[in-house]
Amino acid sequence: MTILSLITTTPDIIPTIHWGINFAISNKQDLKILILEGTTSQDEILNIDTDAENKNPFIEATLIELKKYSLTNKTEEKDPSKLYFNDENYVEIIHAKSSNFETLVVGEIKKHRTDLLIGIRHVSKNGRHEYLDNYLFKHAHCHIILLRPGTSKEHNKKILIPTSGGPHAKAALIFAEKLAKSSGGVLTPLYIEIDSNEVSKEIGDLNLKRNLKKCNIKESDWVKPKVIVASGVKAGIQAALEEDEYDLILIGASDVNMIRRNLFGTIPDYLLGGEKGLTTGVIRSEQPLFIKIKGSFEKWLDLSVPQLDRQERVDLFDYLQTGSKWNFDFLALISLSTIIATVGLLQNSAAVVIGAMLVAPLMTPILGVGLALVQGALPLMRQATKSIILGFLTALGIGVLVGSIVPINHLSDELLARGGPNILDLVVAFFSGIAAAHCTSRPGLSGALPGVAIAAALVPPIATAGVSLVKGEFFIAQGAALLFGTNVVAIILGSAFSFYCSGIRGHAVGLIKRKWVINTLFALSVITLILFIPLGYYFYKQLNNNKAQIINIDDTIKSKISKKLAESSSQLIKLVEIKQDDLLILEIHITTKENPTQLLANELATITRTFIGKKGKIRIIPTITIDSQN
Repeated sequence: MTILSLITTTPDIIPTIHWGINFAISNKQDLKILILEGTTSQDEILNIDTDAENKNPFIEATLIELKKYSLTNKTEEKDPSKLYFNDENYVEIIHAKSSNFETLVVGEIKKHRTDLLIGIRHVSKNGRHEYLDNYLFKHAHCHIILLRPGTSKEHNKKILIPTSGGPHAKAALIFAEKLAKSSGGVLTPLYIEIDSNEVSKEIGDLNLKRNLKKCNIKESDWVKPKVIVASGVKAGIQAALEEDEYDLILIGASDVNMIRRNLFGTIPDYLLGGEKGLTTGVIRSEQPLFIKIKGSFEKWLDLSVPQLDRQERVDLFDYLQTGSKWNFDFLALISLSTIIATVGLLQNSAAVVIGAMLVAPLMTPILGVGLALVQGALPLMRQATKSIILGFLTALGIGVLVGSIVPINHLSDELLARGGPNILDLVVAFFSGIAAAHCTSRPGLSGALPGVAIAAALVPPIATAGVSLVKGEFFIAQGAALLFGTNVVAIILGSAFSFYCSGIRGHAVGLIKRKWVINTLFALSVITLILFIPLGYYFYKQLNNNKAQIINIDDTIKSKISKKLAESSSQLIKLVEIKQDDLLILEIHITTKENPTQLLANELATITRTFIGKKGKIRIIPTITIDSQN
């Protein structure tokens, strides 16, 4: 493992080398000093010979600064690029020219198995160096410290670490404790307890001891814990800085906003000047394995999947936000599509039902929810959810109303088909969500949206639930409602996945802070797992209840069937056996010139009774034939 110090400007040289060497000594690790310079040509990375003359002012200034430290060449090493500060560990200078600092530094971090990256925080006019700082603070997998150098000559004799028990403060304590011990300094772990009662100080003491124990740090000659009772964190830090003089304050943080608030905010401003100016720093701990895997996966996506540019993302957000609003247009479309779907279902007309799917506006707010999840956009989430709920209630009410008005004796096949969803419907809905999001985000593919709308039926299941409730078919109503819920959940997850792959991602830290995103994704995942139970049940039932197969029946029985059919000018095509639970249905497929009668079915049942059993049934499937007249 190594420590990597980053130099991007001439003023960085002195503080970067100082803190790099001190942290390297205290952690007993090698130090790599990476000097970055811009170029318009190909990247170039060189190890610098510390003995040779160098005309590059950047490198020359770095070598001059290094001579102030007790560094030696090992004669047996024969490597002029290494300067040793103890028997095992050395300093090495790397000079890199690149047009893309971010990618190069991340590559060097991985190449040298870096444990800690040290950099200087910049606020430049062109913003390039500041952007690099922010990028590394977010994407570097190792521990990272960004410093704002002060003017104190003691540098690291007295160190203040505010601690709250988080992973970043823990990293700050561990590095600072080693630094104080090796340099003969003193570390002050600071715990700020909010002034809420008379035992606040005692509670703060217990919390601080607990935090130090997590880091395996004990009070010693170089560790002097302190508890301050104050009205807030900033007030507590300010009180600690006024009570004593410190050379370095290191604050654990997770994002660049913390940098602005704590490192370069109002707290240290009045202490930065003068001979004893305070060095302030912010540290972000090593990223956990999950974040590393996530980063690698996102990088692979960026290279493999065409990413939406900024304007395309803006247009998509505007389109879904507008289409997710509950207004008169949305109400009109959901009402009309439900009426069309209900009538089509009652008529058993697949074509009419498909037409209703194309009119329904529910897909847009569902995609809006998917987009809101990946962006962490709570207003869009609320707006889209409202439209989905009100749309569902409106469609259900219209389904009940139309079902009450139109008299039917039994549910049509189109209605029955939506009363028994299974796992395959979940799969179809998930991939429909991916397809819908992909087509919506890319205007050139909008022609495929009607097909997606047909694949992911939303309104027909609601209409089916309404009609079934009116007719007392509660089992079918339950299945249809389950189908709608399955479609909604799967489309949301599928669209969120598609948007994420297309580069639509909220700020990582911002999403962590927005707990509702994590809670919602967790809830949707749990719901999906729960849905597997009824969907799996329906699937298993359908798999076992609808096993249809062409059979070879006894020739005698088959001959009797053919003879009986001939009496009514009909002809046998095939016999199909269907098992439904304990019931056996024998389908007799025939060609005939007129519809078969109930009497014929009963007579055929008598003929086949030895085969179908007492509870068995005969189902005649006729194909009507009409000959032309000459």
